[in-house]
Amino acid sequence: MGLPDFKVALAFASLNFWGNWVRGLLVALKKILMHNEKDGFPITALREIKLLKMLSHKNILHLKEMAVERREGRKKPSMYMVFPYMEHDLSGLLENPAVQFTEPQIKCYMLQLLEGLKYLHENQILHRDMKAANLLISNRGILQIADFGLARPYDEPPPLPGKGGGEAKREYTTLVVTRWYRPPELLLQLRRYTTAIDLWGVGCVFGEMFKGKPILAGRSDLNQAQLIFGLVGTPSEDNMPGWSSLPGCEGVKNFGNKPGNLSEVFKDLSPAAISLLAELLRLDWRKRINAIDALRHPYFFTQPLPAQPGELPRFEDSHELDRRKFHSQRAAMPPAPAGGSVVVFQELPASPGQMDMQTKGVHSEDLMIIDPTNLTTPEINKVLKTQIEPYHPGKRKVASRLSLRCLSTNRGLRAKVDQDAIEVTKAALPYGPRAI
Repeated sequence: MGLPDFKVALAFASLNFWGNWVRGLLVALKKILMHNEKDGFPITALREIKLLKMLSHKNILHLKEMAVERREGRKKPSMYMVFPYMEHDLSGLLENPAVQFTEPQIKCYMLQLLEGLKYLHENQILHRDMKAANLLISNRGILQIADFGLARPYDEPPPLPGKGGGEAKREYTTLVVTRWYRPPELLLQLRRYTTAIDLWGVGCVFGEMFKGKPILAGRSDLNQAQLIFGLVGTPSEDNMPGWSSLPGCEGVKNFGNKPGNLSEVFKDLSPAAISLLAELLRLDWRKRINAIDALRHPYFFTQPLPAQPGELPRFEDSHELDRRKFHSQRAAMPPAPAGGSVVVFQELPASPGQMDMQTKGVHSEDLMIIDPTNLTTPEINKVLKTQIEPYHPGKRKVASRLSLRCLSTNRGLRAKVDQDAIEVTKAALPYGPRAI
């Protein structure tokens, strides 16, 4: 969930469900931002919702519900995607000086990441924003791939063992993947790219887990290419066939002939680890290792063996958004569609016949809207105390400001929304939305 367009709110609430005090479960809400309401529901959000409703895998973040924030008067309701709350993202953990990953822990996370990516690619989906901040980790040791705002269906056949990324027949936009994790073929403006772009990001994450920081932190696209070719060698027709015919090749033809220094930069790694890293960071996208073959790599079968998720240590909650409060350095982002905000809220357990999660007497405390553009000293713009109104079936009532109703996707999304949203959401949700 990217910045800087996001606002972040933390709401800790005491919940009363049908008059009985209960202990709710934390969930994360991703707000769908409407930069221009005349354009209707953002197409990227519609695509993300539809994809997430199709996916079901232990290493893919699960879309639980949709939520609506009721507004006063004629203001359109705000809409949220509701996800399970994960205590960490990988970027936040790596920024925590108290956290040191062991190699069994790194192997455990890598196996889960590759399993999730293998599932995506088998279902012909490109993630297109693979980076440490989009890998969420629970205190049970489970890693899940998140943020499908740039993901899209992929028209080519799924990858096959021993066949690398293969070839693509159609063109896609190159304005994807955060710069530090962007593969060289995208920097050179290859439009017929493949699942190999996601595997390059996995390689960057793999190296980052050993170094504790991004391994290719370019200041510009040109500088990014310089860093890549300095690490793995400059392109040639031998190691990257066809590179000289790509639209972006002119800017890098004067880089000279560099052999790369991957083994030197990662000299503390075992030969098996360097071998896997080199396969993931291979310049030739056609031969870059795919998730199927990466899972079979000898690295995962040599000592020390991967830890089991339940054996991993528990850490204090740590996210990329937390660390950005204290660091002024920004990761350079490519042009990308608008995202949303993340809200931590509490979910009411649904019982039979109560799937609309009707609330009664719910109070939230210390709702903070934080300006993410001020990364050194975040400014709290508003501190609000709100009451979430009960929902009365059959009664048309405008709820109070900032009130939320979490609604089961199995019952449809009950809100007055744009027709565009209704049409696409019908495809994403089993029964479609209904107006009240």
